[in-house]
Parts: sequence; C-alpha cells; structure tokens
Amino acid sequence: MKFTIKDIKEKAEKGDKISFKAEVKSVYDGVEAKTKFSNYRQNIMVKDETDEIKVIYSYKEKGEEYPKTIIGKQVEIKDGKVSEYNGVKNIFGRLTFAEGEAPKQSIATKNQPITTGILEAISPQRDMRDISLQRAMEFWTARIGDKMEEQKIIATAEIFYNYLTRSPAKVSGQSKAKFTEERKELIIKVDNIPLINEVMALNEEHNLNADQFESYCNGKDIKTMTTEELIELKKVLSEFTTNIPF
Repeated sequence: MKFTIKDIKEKAEKGDKISFKAEVKSVYDGVEAKTKFSNYRQNIMVKDETDEIKVIYSYKEKGEEYPKTIIGKQVEIKDGKVSEYNGVKNIFGRLTFAEGEAPKQSIATKNQPITTGILEAISPQRDMRDISLQRAMEFWTARIGDKMEEQKIIATAEIFYNYLTRSPAKVSGQSKAKFTEERKELIIKVDNIPLINEVMALNEEHNLNADQFESYCNGKDIKTMTTEELIELKKVLSEFTTNIPF
C-alpha cells in the first residue's frame, strides 16, 4: 500500500514502522545529539502532493551528514519510525536515493559551540549574521516537536544577532551590567542546545510518554533547565532500563 504524508499524519501511531516516497524540501545543518547509537542528528523536511513532514536522521560521523544539494531530489524513506511530540508527527529514519542519485558525503569540520567567552572568541572577520542564523536553526532543531518554519528561524536569528552585536559601550552603569548578564544568559541557553538534543533523543529512545518525561524533569520546561540540571537528567535517562533487576 502506498502511503502519503497526509495518511501518515492522520493514521499512523507513534512507534509505527512506515515507508513512503517524497521530495526533499529543505535540509538543515546537523547538530550534536549523542546517544548510545549516534553522535549527531539532522532534520530534513520532505514533501509530496498531500503535505510535508520532518525526517530526523541520526548518524555517527560528521561526514555522513546530508548536503543541501539533495534539495529537490526524489527519495524514499524505508521503515522509518513514527515519532510524536506535542501532537506533531515526525519520522526517524534515513533517505534512500535512486541509483546514481546518492549525494557524495564529505568529512566536514565539527561546528564549534558558542561559549560564555564569545565576546573574546569571535573574531571581527566572522559574519555575525551567519552565526546568528546557524544558532537559530540549532535552537529550533532542539525543539523536536516544532516545524522548522522559515519565519520562526529568521525571527530567532534576528534576536541572536541583536544580542551578539549590540555595543555595550552605548550603555553605562547599572544598565551596562544588566545588558551583560542578559547576553551571558542567552549564550548559556544556546550552549544548552546540544544537551537538550541528547536528552530528547534519549526520551525518544525509551518511548517515554509526556507524563513520564515531565516527572524526570521535575515538572520543569526542558528549555529553562540549567546546564547542571540537563547533565543530571541526561545521566538518569542514560541509565534508564525496563529490565527487572532480579
């Protein structure tokens, strides 16, 4: 039976294995998302004549990342696993290309994370708008249940750009100190993106429902958790097992 994306969104249930054909609409940069089976995760939006859906591709080596040159190519997702988060369905899987259509995947340099030392580390030659756009895409990638909508990415990139390029020299006294703290807080949140990805990958791996996951988060929104809290949560989920200990 041929499944359309509309069929998947309306009829498929979380955990179902499903195959379908589609066209690549957009490709996003991969981000670190370490699990027992992979080190990176990449989002690819695919579409057919009925709808579009996100394919979440997990891989071990940076060189396995899909290039943006596959946009517009016809692909098949074989035995993809249906995922659902906040009512939005996605597919965990990889793309299969027609013979001779597979892209050449090359070894790429791992993206360097933004750290709290960003004010000293970023050189004047680097394009701040490119950095802001990259961080905006990583931010939305971390929100597993959200579609990678262009307007959301652009709006988020503008926020990052304004924070990272606003001159603190124009501010003095208490206002300057407040601005510095706000910028550091934003940078720390951006730095938490890889950790959030890892936690969400473990959540998907263990098929925890919303109530179970909320209990592990102690009722907190994962996006507001501190780095220390995320590290502890990752440790707990990494040690999660359904085996009976006797």
